[in-house]
Amino acid sequence: MLNIGSGNWFCNAWTNLDYPSEWYSKAQANHPFISYDIRSDLIPFADNSVDIIYCSHVIEHIENVYIKKMFVECFRVLKKGGIIRISCPDAEFLYEISSYDTDYWSWKRNWAKKNCKDQNSIRNVDYLVSAIASPKMLQHIHSINTEDYMSRFESLDMYDFFEYLTYDLKYRKEYPSDHINYWTFEKAKRMLVDAGFDIVIRSKWMGSCTVKMRNRGIFDTTQPMSSLYVEAIK
Repeated sequence: MLNIGSGNWFCNAWTNLDYPSEWYSKAQANHPFISYDIRSDLIPFADNSVDIIYCSHVIEHIENVYIKKMFVECFRVLKKGGIIRISCPDAEFLYEISSYDTDYWSWKRNWAKKNCKDQNSIRNVDYLVSAIASPKMLQHIHSINTEDYMSRFESLDMYDFFEYLTYDLKYRKEYPSDHINYWTFEKAKRMLVDAGFDIVIRSKWMGSCTVKMRNRGIFDTTQPMSSLYVEAIK
């Protein structure tokens, strides 16, 4: 059983795969893992040798071309009947809820205090941008952007808006926590099917089809209020 992009996660009987990073060194210090770079490495396991793969809040940090390769690798190493469970920000939900004047994003204000300038100017659309393309958020301390996206948000449809935000973003080693990619169920399903999976399910928080990923103290603990959950079965 593998956890890809494990960070500070540890569970008996599971093997962690993660990218060694100074940024996450404290989180990784006491959690043994096998070095694995999604952008350059193959999963270091034999074909048809893995029962389950868990990948929580990882794929939003990496470009599409490398996630496609990772999904192919997951299909390769999983046994017949094996399951991959993926969680990530639910871009479609976040887009829809940011279209209205609500206080949904209040849960992210503590994050904004540490990572943003001029917190009083942050609007729902800015929080949405931070969840999809954090380097493009105007108020972000590491922003590479000077454009106000409100007019784009109001004039483009959802997918065109997401593509406009992310088309030129790349993984930056100095800022590995950046979100540079968006994910909807349909996009994830399409990539998983292309990788070889016949069964792809829109899951729920703690809704895994296997009891081995339904311990609420260990699984699905990262931002369930904003997450998309997807499972694919080989």
